Amino acid sequence: MNPLISVIVPIAKMSGKLRCLDEWLQAIDKNVYQVILVHDVQDLETEPELEALIKKIDGKKPTLISGKFGSPGSARNEGLQYVDGKWIAFWDSDDQPNHIEFQKMVERAENRSLKIAIGGFSKTDAGTGFIKSVHFPGLPNKCSSIPFEPGIWRWAFLKQEIKSLRFPDLRMGEDQVFLSEVGYSENQVYVHNYSVYSYSLNRSGQLTSDKTALFDLSKAMKIELENYRKKKLPMESFMISILLKQCITAIKSIKVELVAQAFLVLFAIIKDAITNRNDELFKSIKACAKYLLQRNNQPHLQTFFALGGLGNQLFQVAAGLSVSRNSNFYLDYSHGPANKNQIDLTHEFYLPERILVSKRLELGVLRMKVFNLCIRFSAASGNKRRNRKFTVMLRKSLEGLLRFVGPGGWKINLGTGFDPEVALCQKQHMLGYFQTFHYFSGAQVQNLLQSIRLKNPSTTFMKAQSELKNKNSLIVHVRLGDYLKESRFGQLSPEYFHAVIQAAWNTGGFNQICLFSDEPILAVKFLPPELQHVIWTPNINQTSAAETFELMRHGKGYVLSNSSFGWWAAALAYEGSPLVIAPKPWFEDEIDPIDLIPEHWVTVSKLDFANAEITR
Repeated sequence: MNPLISVIVPIAKMSGKLRCLDEWLQAIDKNVYQVILVHDVQDLETEPELEALIKKIDGKKPTLISGKFGSPGSARNEGLQYVDGKWIAFWDSDDQPNHIEFQKMVERAENRSLKIAIGGFSKTDAGTGFIKSVHFPGLPNKCSSIPFEPGIWRWAFLKQEIKSLRFPDLRMGEDQVFLSEVGYSENQVYVHNYSVYSYSLNRSGQLTSDKTALFDLSKAMKIELENYRKKKLPMESFMISILLKQCITAIKSIKVELVAQAFLVLFAIIKDAITNRNDELFKSIKACAKYLLQRNNQPHLQTFFALGGLGNQLFQVAAGLSVSRNSNFYLDYSHGPANKNQIDLTHEFYLPERILVSKRLELGVLRMKVFNLCIRFSAASGNKRRNRKFTVMLRKSLEGLLRFVGPGGWKINLGTGFDPEVALCQKQHMLGYFQTFHYFSGAQVQNLLQSIRLKNPSTTFMKAQSELKNKNSLIVHVRLGDYLKESRFGQLSPEYFHAVIQAAWNTGGFNQICLFSDEPILAVKFLPPELQHVIWTPNINQTSAAETFELMRHGKGYVLSNSSFGWWAAALAYEGSPLVIAPKPWFEDEIDPIDLIPEHWVTVSKLDFANAEITR
């Protein structure tokens, strides 16, 4: 069976820079995608790296074509000869496509019998990995920004629609010539307002930063101007808008030849508009002016700051998905991890497309002190014994101080749990831990978070997962490690675990107990001796924290420590309604987060557990 989508990827001088390509080649569905790698040989190092990369791919492997092509345009033309898919896409080797969302986009275009699909994209700093800006097409009849941010990598074309078209032999502007010849007609295009691609900025060796390649832009404008004069293009205003975008780029380059070509193009278009009373030019100029005004003004998206480890970050993601309603929002990593062992959620998992990863604040020493002060205030402000009016006044003062950290409105969550003011707040910056079930209680948020998947699962993980799947496992999470040194959180006793595990087992329906702990040898004493014969401890020494978390989702029941890591494994369990048992109170000397435990979970007192009775 032929694939749905053929992806053509031109590659040149990419030795040591194939990480992004490696990641998505491993992850894509080989039954959906045919990948054609076209290597424009310009060095001796890239080819062996490509061959090694292809060799380790399981299943259907990419097609590798090598030769001297001289430009991305010619390389893509060569790749077009090997296409088997019904749809065609053109991606770059140093970017990160969202292959799942791209597939959805094409399938929806296919279902609507349309010929072209275009999606949103983000621009990401290659050095930091953080999003600089996001761009969405808009409504099908109001996509005036597309010619000014064309990005051929976010387009998909029905093969029959472009079978007679070819790219010019240019290093820059060749994609815009191609797009102008395809054209944009709203009755033929499916517009997908989700991000399907992440375009890398500031990566060394990019043609966009090669000043000599800029002169090919002049050739591209000449080709487009000639096509415009012949009136052979399917959508005139689209063509004019692309030309205007190229003129702006040429004038900004301050290269005499390019500036001269830009004014020649402008003169030709203006002359045609006056002679033929063509109002398409004025529509395009209006669209261009609108684009320039809005280019540096991203939509007012809320920012939620990533604080703490994986479990904490999931609470912040849930708050973002809920509070921002149906809008996108930024998950910001400006604060950085508290320690080197904390993982970045976004590096490990494919997250819902509404989440835009960023690092939008520059936190120097003084700003970081202010930021940390406000985090500590947020965590401590849930103490009900403190004067409420004073706490609210202090919050307002600190929110004003935070404007020194970043412009725009701020809202600090009172306490680590639920704050009703935050739930309805639309301020730009949202700061807190948000440890509550409320933000996860909506069906939409639940569905979105249930869909998260590992990016690069290891062989060890896959083996352990196969042993856990389709088993009626009681997951026991014994959090030791840092909790042994942190008396404020409190360590649950072995006696507590013995009683609760036995009570959970007595409910029936389980055929094994799976122990997960950051100290598995010490944790054995927390399990009832009489149930040792049904205990299975997966080998998690060779798995990442994210993989351990994913394994823990395969439970039919849960006995939790007072850890957000286990809380989320139970909340996102693949079993629809697992039995979940949590300790009460959650912390020893800290204030429990307000509304942390869902009503359908079972709580067992740390002080009165001996005769715990648990029913499903």
